[in-house]
Amino acid sequence: MDILPADLPYSQLYFPYGSFELIYYVHNPGIMQYIGSAETFSQPSLFYTGQFTKPFFLRFDKPCKCFGISFKPWAGNLLYNIPSKEFTNSMVPVDDLDRDDELSNKLMLLQNNEDIFSLLERYVLKKIVTSNMDEASAAIAQSIINNTSTSDVNEIIAAIGLSRRRIEQRFLASTGLTIGAFNNKIRFQKATFLLQNNFTGESLTQLGYEAGYYDQSHFISEFKKYAAVTPSIFSKQKTELKDFISSLL
Repeated sequence: MDILPADLPYSQLYFPYGSFELIYYVHNPGIMQYIGSAETFSQPSLFYTGQFTKPFFLRFDKPCKCFGISFKPWAGNLLYNIPSKEFTNSMVPVDDLDRDDELSNKLMLLQNNEDIFSLLERYVLKKIVTSNMDEASAAIAQSIINNTSTSDVNEIIAAIGLSRRRIEQRFLASTGLTIGAFNNKIRFQKATFLLQNNFTGESLTQLGYEAGYYDQSHFISEFKKYAAVTPSIFSKQKTELKDFISSLL
């Protein structure tokens, strides 16, 4: 991401989506503010972040260059072998997670975009431990992404052969969210996709049903928790981030 002088001042409303991310700001990290809070704070220069469950503004008053690597929503604990719930709604400086590698110092010596991304890529490939992948949690998460039907998810859970409590614990460790919260978040992402691609002019009620909401009231109230606006207002807004969220499905 490049924020150029001509773009300033730049402010973007960010909606929750399902990726874990390794983020590096070459210079001038964003100023972050959760919706409904008066507090603002600067993002770290190099950090690992979990899933967000609430919207926030990100503001830039100076030119900025940022690199990021995204991880699947069930792969949050593969990089540092720390339960993913520790990163939910958090941005943890990499120096606090990995004091031995000195990644931030190495990055500061680089200016070329390809060199920076190559170093980040090598770091991830060196650190990631695929044997920590919880296949059961990945299957449940993928099933929810494919179809938010509760019955389908329950069938997968029953086939795993563990108690519901144990499966919930493993799912939380892998994704950082409960199965119910993850389902709600994916439902929101599906709704954003449908709102973005409503070429046939379907009603909000119909779009809500297609996304998995019970009725229009449920659609509006749940959608506002993640977007801070109603589906109707959201559908009229034009931002690059909305296209990005939709592309994650």
